[in-house]
Amino acid sequence: MISGSPWLDRLAAEHDIHLEIVTGSMPIGQGGAVKFGALIAAHDDWQLGILHRATSLSGSLVLGLGFVSMMIDSDAMFDLAFLDELWQNETWGTDCRDRRPAWVFARRITGRGTVSGVSGRSIFAGKGKDMKRAMGHAALSAPLLGRLSAFDMGEFGPHASLLYRELITSASAGLPASTIILAAAIIDIVQHEQAGPAGYLDGAAFAYAGSTANLGWLRGRRNYLLHHEGPSDGLMGEADAGRWLAGDAERAVIALLDFLDDLRLAD
Repeated sequence: MISGSPWLDRLAAEHDIHLEIVTGSMPIGQGGAVKFGALIAAHDDWQLGILHRATSLSGSLVLGLGFVSMMIDSDAMFDLAFLDELWQNETWGTDCRDRRPAWVFARRITGRGTVSGVSGRSIFAGKGKDMKRAMGHAALSAPLLGRLSAFDMGEFGPHASLLYRELITSASAGLPASTIILAAAIIDIVQHEQAGPAGYLDGAAFAYAGSTANLGWLRGRRNYLLHHEGPSDGLMGEADAGRWLAGDAERAVIALLDFLDDLRLAD
């Protein structure tokens, strides 16, 4: 619960949703919560995707709604969502690991590796163009392909390095199925190849790396491609199969790069 929050006042004034503020750790029933359904349903598919991400990361539907409506940016949302952690840091001090959640939070909200100066508005900038590109072409978008190509493989073992080079080639050539399979394979190899990060990072580093939801999706999508487990979008000869696979390839590469970037932050 967000104590003394203007966001609760806004919900009450604009949507007649009244949430009670309590002290303590025990949950209470919130009668006004039934009205959230209509408020959420008013968003389009794109906004719902951002709302899901913001709510999952902040742990607050109220903050997520404020972010999607551009009434709050990622800096403010992080500060409100992690009040206790920030108080602990101010009281007892911080080390490099204490700062890591803020970086990971901002990157997963905005796609950037910083908290400062990033607002919710940047997520929606150029959305029509980005969606059209993702739906209409098999090759990765130029910015994502650039991010993939720019990643430093210096800490990889030989197995992961080989597949990463193959991934760049597949992604550049517009081969979405190969891109998805290779992205998933690289994640598995990085976690086990002793000549790479697995040789010096502990299990906690891997446990905190990447989005659990995206990594789980990627493994499942890879399995559908390699082992027929029934009908699946993009694999049934549909007219829009290319659209599905192109979008999946983008998501696979993002999942991989976020995973790798988080490992670098854990150093």
